[in-house]
Amino acid sequence: DHHYFSHIHVDDIARCVALWLNTTSKTPSETPHVTVMNMANTQPLTYQQLVTQSYAAVGVPLPDAVPLESPQISERLRAYFQESRRVRSTKLQAFLPGGLQHPRYWDEA
Repeated sequence: DHHYFSHIHVDDIARCVALWLNTTSKTPSETPHVTVMNMANTQPLTYQQLVTQSYAAVGVPLPDAVPLESPQISERLRAYFQESRRVRSTKLQAFLPGGLQHPRYWDEA
């Protein structure tokens, strides 16, 4: 299972957006540059970890796994699961005072 994906809690997104709106000027001509910032927590999860923890959180048994080689899986979905989407949140960590309130997906739903 090499498919990883980075996540972020909605509270941390809201904090970042609110802080950004309060620390930048309101008009584009007064803003010298725009920064691109990855919004992600510090612990990417595999798809299996995400599914297992999500089902456990709501108390529902896991469904049977479907292998990627199954004809039920489209080529597009198969290609998606063969990639890994880990991102760094270095700028976000430096920007938010005290860092993320929810640094790991599974700490709090």
